[in-house]
Amino acid sequence: MNSLLDLVRLGAIGASLAFLLLSFQLLKNEQALKTKDGNPAEPRPLFLAAIGNFRRAALTFLVVGAFLEFFLSQGPIVLAAFSQSILKNDLTRVRFTDWEFEPEHKKIAFGFEENHLDSSLYVAPAIKNKYAVYIGVRKKDAIAAGQGQYDLMLGPYAISNQSNLEKQLTDAELAALGQGCIQFTAFGILKSESGTVEIQKPFTPAAMPSQVTLFNSATACLQ
Repeated sequence: MNSLLDLVRLGAIGASLAFLLLSFQLLKNEQALKTKDGNPAEPRPLFLAAIGNFRRAALTFLVVGAFLEFFLSQGPIVLAAFSQSILKNDLTRVRFTDWEFEPEHKKIAFGFEENHLDSSLYVAPAIKNKYAVYIGVRKKDAIAAGQGQYDLMLGPYAISNQSNLEKQLTDAELAALGQGCIQFTAFGILKSESGTVEIQKPFTPAAMPSQVTLFNSATACLQ
């Protein structure tokens, strides 16, 4: 992608400079014209029109090149944002939270909750590779998942199926999490053009509103 962006950038600048050079050369030639008496001749209308056309062509190539460069680098993100804001769907369903089958007790048991889909918590599949997943972990409190700060951040991970991810806690980390409930929050953080993500610790989601998508949050408590 970087090679394509460089090619578009160089092509647009090269074409723009070529047309500017042609217009300059034509203007220079017209200024050099002399009458029979050796006086400067009036510029010919046809060539003045050609000079104007060359300058407009130079500007057009420059503007089109800038637009193409922006669209190639940011187009998928812009389209995804447009889709989320204009074509946003708010849906609700029920989702199983637990289920059991106990033949020895001759019973089954289950539970479910209302599950509300908010498209702001998703990104388009076409741009998922532009995001890195980080998991923030902190003591559960009344602060919303997207607010406050996270001292413990795990990642980066890809947007994919992940299972059995473990983290050995230090004594300091364990003390910070306490003995009650802890909150897991999955963040999607937009990568830079170089494909990297730099986050400051402690991590404050509100400090990066245009780069952070809150994917999901869950709470775990000691039994």
